[in-house]
Amino acid sequence: MAFPTADCLRDAYRVLVYLDRTKHLGLCYEADQRDLNGASDSDWATTHSTTGYVFNYNSAAISWGSKKQQTIALSSCEAEIVAASEATKEAISLSSVLQELGARGLCPVELKCDNKGAIDVAYNPEHYNRMKHVERRHFFVRECVENGKIIVPYVRSAENPADFFTKPLPYSTFVQFRERIMNTRHVDHTCATATGGS
Repeated sequence: MAFPTADCLRDAYRVLVYLDRTKHLGLCYEADQRDLNGASDSDWATTHSTTGYVFNYNSAAISWGSKKQQTIALSSCEAEIVAASEATKEAISLSSVLQELGARGLCPVELKCDNKGAIDVAYNPEHYNRMKHVERRHFFVRECVENGKIIVPYVRSAENPADFFTKPLPYSTFVQFRERIMNTRHVDHTCATATGGS
């Protein structure tokens, strides 16, 4: 914002064109039997990796986020642990809100992850020796697994919707994830729309 360039203007126009062409799209919720569930991901970068997460309830996203990690991860496993811990905080918060609204069956919350090393660390304290350099606050995910508040099943990267929030994607992959997150696969344009996020 401080030093706009011609490239910035081009990118801004690209965003505006996308918004204009997709103004008929919106989040579409429908009753289903699935509990609150989410996914986390990161793109391991040589500097600060990006954390991404998304949580679905009633077939569409109710919360999502994307931000740079504050510390530099030394491995993809570390970047994924940081992302999972951030997502876990959101899972606990959402679960608490839904419980206050009278929803049932919220524990444990399913938080999918596409890194088997990160899942091992979340479930097995014996792996701590390999992760001593990671700040303790990023092991919040392990504490919540031990307390039965979340479970961390494996999901293939190609099926992880949180990937949508970590990096630019090929168009076909972008549309596939957008449809899953917004629940617009089989919905006509009369579906009620919602905007916003967390």
